Amino acid sequence: MKYRARPIRFLQHWTPGEWRLKVYGISAWSKPPPPELVTPALALAEGTLPARATEEGRHGVGFCGIHEGKNARFMFVSWWGKLYELNHYLFRSPRGATIDLQPVERGLIGCTWDLHIINFERDAWLASMMGEDGEPNLETYLAATFNADT
Repeated sequence: MKYRARPIRFLQHWTPGEWRLKVYGISAWSKPPPPELVTPALALAEGTLPARATEEGRHGVGFCGIHEGKNARFMFVSWWGKLYELNHYLFRSPRGATIDLQPVERGLIGCTWDLHIINFERDAWLASMMGEDGEPNLETYLAATFNADT
């Protein structure tokens, strides 16, 4: 399979319960992931997040990606703990079947397109929370979003 750029778009800021997350969409086509994938993906993400957003070193912030691929659909949800740890869960559903996102096998973290988002979010976290130029700033982190055709 030859690599082809896909549109990656910031979709929204989302606040399930005490959490504040950035939501991204990736699509093998020019349009964003459809609502029939986004709605159950966000419900699953909400159920995956720890109930208490700011306990045990968590900051109550993170991001998720919803990916409408050619052969499968994916959703990942990630959140920051302590100052430098990223928690990450990945779910998959076969394309063309009823959307039934299930946890993937241990070890798989995502595909090449998902990694663009993860890398951007890592850099945004470093700049806003671990940079040398000032105090950690969650609002600056949340304001940094990614859009690309890559």
